[in-house]
Amino acid sequence: MEDDESDQHAVDYAVDEPAKDRVRVRIRVDGIRSRTRVARAGVLPRLVRQPSNANILFEPTPYGFYFECTGNEESDQRRYVLKVNYLPGEIIPEECSYRVCTDMVELILRKKVANFWTDELLRGLPVVK
Repeated sequence: MEDDESDQHAVDYAVDEPAKDRVRVRIRVDGIRSRTRVARAGVLPRLVRQPSNANILFEPTPYGFYFECTGNEESDQRRYVLKVNYLPGEIIPEECSYRVCTDMVELILRKKVANFWTDELLRGLPVVK
């Protein structure tokens, strides 16, 4: 987690609540691509999409998260950072996850108490600069 902002790009994001117990944060990451691999967790294998041209660091905490995506190709080493402290309620870090889509990374934050944060989220996330 370097603080060098010279190569850091502005982060466009959107937030919604697909269910009472989850918050979804969609972060635009231009040019990110994914590859699919088989994960062997539990009885049945499942397909997992991972970035093929970037490195992702996602560190959820009980009241926020740190997200960093850095391109790993010589021609594209852009860096996207989104740090959020003081969410409207507590989340369960070990049940939070992310998935890679075309030009986007989607964070899924699992709430500790299932209730809507709609009013607070309409004001935007409390982003740390």
